[in-house]
Amino acid sequence: MHRYMQLIRAILEYCTEQDEPTIQTADVVQAIAKRGTHDEKVVLYHVDLCIEAGYLALARPRSRRCIRVTWQGHEQLTEAADE
Repeated sequence: MHRYMQLIRAILEYCTEQDEPTIQTADVVQAIAKRGTHDEKVVLYHVDLCIEAGYLALARPRSRRCIRVTWQGHEQLTEAADE
């Protein structure tokens, strides 16, 4: 499967736009998939990539159901905006 940096950026932007610091992973996947560019399987894969890259972290308690944006994730968004 390919890595789509625009999709990673979209995931991070969506997460930072939310009012709560932790977000249900399923809500992120569904919201991004509804945009029609990528299906849920591809979005979930990119959420996992974001976790591996340190852009997202599993929220406490360590659960696959909730994620939050990390410092590195915020830095990635800032760098992307500067390009």
